[in-house]
Amino acid sequence: MIFDDTVMKKKSSKKIELVRRQYSGNEHQVIRGIGVVNCIYFNPKNEQFWIIDYRIYDPDGDKKTKIDHME
Repeated sequence: MIFDDTVMKKKSSKKIELVRRQYSGNEHQVIRGIGVVNCIYFNPKNEQFWIIDYRIYDPDGDKKTKIDHME
């Protein structure tokens, strides 16, 4: 099982509720975007993966951390 988070860049979105300023590892800086926490199953024998679940990271709305989503 792999747990990973990503930020979907929403640079010019001013009115989308879930957009917030957060650090992006791809951009190496704080950007405006929507955070997503992913749960992926990876099978090393055949090198295939399946997306098991994903959650929108909205700490202002649901008061959950990324760790809470993974649990």
